[in-house]
Amino acid sequence: MQKDKGEKMKYVILVMAILFVFNCNPNLVEENEDSRLEELDGRGGGIITFVSGRDGNREIYAMNADGSAQTRLTDNSFWDSTPVWSPNGSQIAFTSNRNGNYDIFIMNSDGSEQTCLTEASEFGDLYPDWSPDGTKIVFTSDRSGNDDLFIMNIDGSEVRLLYGSMEGDFQPKWSYDGSKIAFTSNINGDGEICTIRPDGTGFQRLTNRVGFDAIPDWSPDGSEILYMFSNSNPSMGEDIAIMNADGTNSRIIVSNYANDIGPCYSPDGDSIAYASTYGNDNYEIVIKNLLTSEILRITSSSDADINPCWKQI
Repeated sequence: MQKDKGEKMKYVILVMAILFVFNCNPNLVEENEDSRLEELDGRGGGIITFVSGRDGNREIYAMNADGSAQTRLTDNSFWDSTPVWSPNGSQIAFTSNRNGNYDIFIMNSDGSEQTCLTEASEFGDLYPDWSPDGTKIVFTSDRSGNDDLFIMNIDGSEVRLLYGSMEGDFQPKWSYDGSKIAFTSNINGDGEICTIRPDGTGFQRLTNRVGFDAIPDWSPDGSEILYMFSNSNPSMGEDIAIMNADGTNSRIIVSNYANDIGPCYSPDGDSIAYASTYGNDNYEIVIKNLLTSEILRITSSSDADINPCWKQI
C-alpha cells in the first residue's frame, strides 16, 4: 500500500537533509559567473558541486576544493538538488522539480544542455547516481506505488525496478568497482544503511541501531562506507561515521553537538566533505582531512550550502 503523500514528503525532506529555511539574498551571486567557469581547475584537490539557497532558491553550484571559483550551474525558480558527477567528470546528474514533479536531469559539467530523463511522469524520481562505466543511472522512484530503487540508461530508456520493499528505499550509491549499491532503507520506520548487487539480489543490512542512518558513500577503494546518523539525544544533532563495507567496525569521525550531514569522500579517500552548522548560523560546506583531522570551512554565505559531491580526478 502506498504511503500517505504528506508523510512521504516529510521523510523525503529529512533524508535529503534539507533542514533549513532559506533567507533570500540574490546579491551573493556575482554577475561575471561565466568567466569564473574558467577558474574551475581542480586546485586544492578536485572540484566539488553543492546546493545553495544564496540566490533565493535551491540551485546547484561548483567550486574548487579549496572553496575558490564558486560558480552557479543552474538558474531557475525551482528546486535543483542532489548533484552527482559522472565517472568521467563530463556530466552531472541531479534532481529538479521544475516540471511539476521531481525528475532526474543530467547536464554538462559547465551547466549547459540540461536534459530531463524522467519527463512526462506524475511520479517522484529522486537521488540519482551513476554506474561506474557511466552507462546507467540508479535512482529512487514511487512509480511502483512505493519508494523503490530503479535503474535506467543515461538517455532515460529501459527503466526497470531494481529493488523494492514496503519500507521505502532511498539514496542509492554505486561502489567504484560496480559490484554493489549501498542505499538507505526505512526499515521499521528507522533509516538503515543496506547494500544489494546491481541485479537486485544479495540484500544485506549493514546498520542496526536506534536513530536514522542515511546518505551512504563508498570509499574509492571500496573498503569502507561513509554515512550520517542521528543521535538518540536530539541536542547532539546529526553526526558522521565510517564502517567497513560489510558493516563491521563502525566508528564516529565527526561529532560536535551540531548538525553534520551529507558526507562524501574525496577522490583519494583521505578527506571528506560535508555540510555543517558547527560554528555557523546555517549549513556551510566543510572539509575534514582524515589523516590529520584538520577541518576547513570552504563556503560562507548567509544561506545554507549542502549536498557536496566531489568530482573524481
